[in-house]
Amino acid sequence: MLKQLLNDKYSRETLSVLNFAINIHSPIKPFTDLIEDSNLRFQNLTTLSIGPTKQDFKMDDILKLIHSEVENKLENLKLESQHKTFKLCDLLSLSDVKLKSSDYIFDQLNTYKNLKSLSLSSINLNQSNLKHNRDPKGRFDFFQGLQYLELSDIGIISSDSSESLLHTFYKNCDKCNLKYVRLDLRSTVDDLIPEFFDDYIESNQVKELDLTIRYNSMYNIPLNHLIDKYLKMAIVKQKKSLEKLSIEIKSERNLISLEEQLQKEHLFELLSNTFEKLDSLRIQVHFDYVLLYKNLLFQNIPDLKNFWIVGSSAVPMHFGLGNMYPGIFDRWWRIIYLPKKLLEGISHHPLRYIKIDECLFAVEHANSETIQPKDSIDKLFESMTRVSFDTIMS
Repeated sequence: MLKQLLNDKYSRETLSVLNFAINIHSPIKPFTDLIEDSNLRFQNLTTLSIGPTKQDFKMDDILKLIHSEVENKLENLKLESQHKTFKLCDLLSLSDVKLKSSDYIFDQLNTYKNLKSLSLSSINLNQSNLKHNRDPKGRFDFFQGLQYLELSDIGIISSDSSESLLHTFYKNCDKCNLKYVRLDLRSTVDDLIPEFFDDYIESNQVKELDLTIRYNSMYNIPLNHLIDKYLKMAIVKQKKSLEKLSIEIKSERNLISLEEQLQKEHLFELLSNTFEKLDSLRIQVHFDYVLLYKNLLFQNIPDLKNFWIVGSSAVPMHFGLGNMYPGIFDRWWRIIYLPKKLLEGISHHPLRYIKIDECLFAVEHANSETIQPKDSIDKLFESMTRVSFDTIMS
């Protein structure tokens, strides 16, 4: 299909948006083999989304689909590799050759001077190589123009505990202009993303923030202290501008990724601040703590419309006894009392949807406690509560 588009003169010259999904289970030639003629390049692309690609594809080869003379037209780019689970020890043992193939992508990216949105998923990077190879200032210039940045499922190998990957990208830029941020990074040294927010992002600049905090045994600080840093340096600092916030916490032990939660004191600290523009909140916390601080929730997040409590451990275990309607919304009916308790005694609120783990409920009337199970709009609700490239582009 891709080659057909390249061979078609009209598509080659006029196509501005290309969203190209790949069947990772089907054999496919490398991207460079798809273009036999060096003149067969897209000449008008402003938005390119490709992936997930197989692990052995070089991402910088994908970018050769764009004509070199019109690189400045590209504004939005999403590149997704196939997810592959690594143990932490395996991440450390990755060969330098394999890592360099991912590192080189930034040489190509720096040719796109007008990039406003960048999403990279499922790649591994050697931060030390990125810092010391070639000219780091010229290599990362394009980051200054970004308003949207997504780094998801990124493995980072580094021997430098003094700065985060984002410090490396931005330290030679005049300014950080990010407004939409989604981060899910695995690191072999301490997580210093909170310090990056404190050092480089101005107060009340970010509109949408989606954080997956990953903790592992190689960190030198306790998980609770790391969460404290995220709250104070990255989240509360943006309280007057945030419209969407998602916080997920994972603790890694070998191949197992365990769900963690905000503790009661973390939730209190979060809800003690006024988020006047926030209309979507997605957090990992026990629902009992939410009920404990529900007055703070509705008082300090007055525009909250979409609320998602993440994780199977957010609610007490139910053994399926005494269902009113066996087989019909079983999971929903077992916990429907929880959203009802949340709204009990709250006279005015804008809340439309509450999701607890995988169970979504609609609030039928804002001034009452009428709650109904919903099972057909989960993807829509996810787009309303997560920061994503596709949502920003739509």
